[in-house]
Amino acid sequence: MRKAAVIFLLFIMLLSFPRCAREENGGSVDADAALRIELSPAASVEWRTCCLKCGHEYTSFDGSDVIGLTRDELHRRFPEWDIVVFTREKAVLERKAECWCPDHYLLFLTDRTLTVSSAAEPDLVILPIIELDKEEYLFDDEAERALREGLAFDTLRELDGFLDPFLRKNTAERTD
Repeated sequence: MRKAAVIFLLFIMLLSFPRCAREENGGSVDADAALRIELSPAASVEWRTCCLKCGHEYTSFDGSDVIGLTRDELHRRFPEWDIVVFTREKAVLERKAECWCPDHYLLFLTDRTLTVSSAAEPDLVILPIIELDKEEYLFDDEAERALREGLAFDTLRELDGFLDPFLRKNTAERTD
């Protein structure tokens, strides 16, 4: 079984191996040379992240950290990524991550503040955008529990629409 996997891998590499290298060897492929293919400085490098918290795919394009690497070097440097395409001209890497994509705004409640955050490109790290004073709002128990876990919104208008009924001035008007 292992021999079949090696043959299959060599076949796949043959397909991505430049034609001129095959011709130099009389049509045969040097397997060692195929394993040493490096990304060229002009290579297109795609990083695709399946963001599991929202279900969206986020793609970034940056090859600056990987130009000149072989497939094995790329795998060793980025083990959490699956290499789905690798040629001199192009690399496509994919991963699944427990994160949100930059298309969402997240609202979290702490003891003193409401924090509006978003995933920052290209690393998808959640960073605060603005902090609001919690005392401006009067949340019921259900809303407070949900906010402590964090809520996601597609737009700031949607987030504002969620918060508006909880503003103290609005709740005071309703109780008068």
